[in-house]
Amino acid sequence: MEKTDNINTESRVLLIDDEEELLNILKMKLSSLFSVDTALNGQEALELINNNEYEVIVSDIKMPKLDGIELIKTLNQQGKTEIIPVIFLTGYANRQHAITALKHGAYDMLEKPFDFTVLEKSITRAITHKREMQLNKELLEYLSEAYNLLLELKNSYSERVIAAEDKLLSTGTPDENQLKLILKGNALERKLKGIKEKIKSKYGIILQNVELNEET
Repeated sequence: MEKTDNINTESRVLLIDDEEELLNILKMKLSSLFSVDTALNGQEALELINNNEYEVIVSDIKMPKLDGIELIKTLNQQGKTEIIPVIFLTGYANRQHAITALKHGAYDMLEKPFDFTVLEKSITRAITHKREMQLNKELLEYLSEAYNLLLELKNSYSERVIAAEDKLLSTGTPDENQLKLILKGNALERKLKGIKEKIKSKYGIILQNVELNEET
């Protein structure tokens, strides 16, 4: 099976299933594509997750000690499902549990028995999704920083621009320096408006994660 560009054996995947034979088979097949760790239940998985960085978690739902539902609830409380996609494997009898897991933020659900290629494609999509979300977050932070810097600059101009506008209105005589100051102030206003609109339209979903100072 061919590897997807930029997704290789350095991409870490955690497999969780209490059926040890199935777990070993999946690890054997996936290890040619990803770096794979395994756990027999949610409790073992949490220890690994808290001590390692994974790009994707693939988990069964019905397991001893800590099942898949409780695992994803715990990950939600820790804020980890925002950065680690979770794919659930489920039997037909556990379909309702899987739907519950999706409501708690699971990325995907595959019903057993499944085609291995389907699992591999789901993992690849999840890794791509995770990296795109990380890139979007970094870009949002960059844009927000640019916005806040422009806002500071605009505020430093504000008093001088207002004074220049008042003088122009009172004298009616254009002054080259005053006009340049007013034009710079107007240009900053347009840049601020453009950046703010771009941030809110493109990154509204994750805007809450980044501080964006509002104009007063």
